[in-house]
Amino acid sequence: MWNYAVFVGLIQNIDLHALTGWIPERVAIRRSVPGVEETFNADREFQRIHERFHSGHCLVTVATGELRDGEADRAGLVPTHAYAMLDIQIIQVAATI
Repeated sequence: MWNYAVFVGLIQNIDLHALTGWIPERVAIRRSVPGVEETFNADREFQRIHERFHSGHCLVTVATGELRDGEADRAGLVPTHAYAMLDIQIIQVAATI
């Protein structure tokens, strides 16, 4: 029987390793800054996660940072909390005139 008192929680990389034995990869999502050599490419990262998730090659968690009360309420999220991603989909939105 697993001892849940040992399961720390709150840091999704540690949680995924404890649950699966996998060494997790962490991707920080941030805005690109002009002049910075390595910038975050949202489209490339989304495609990579989408392909690997649907081929069964990864588990994905997403964590929130500090949020103001209004932001947390509007988004329905808890500040500094990790969420398991259950699905990821590409949705085509038609342009309207």
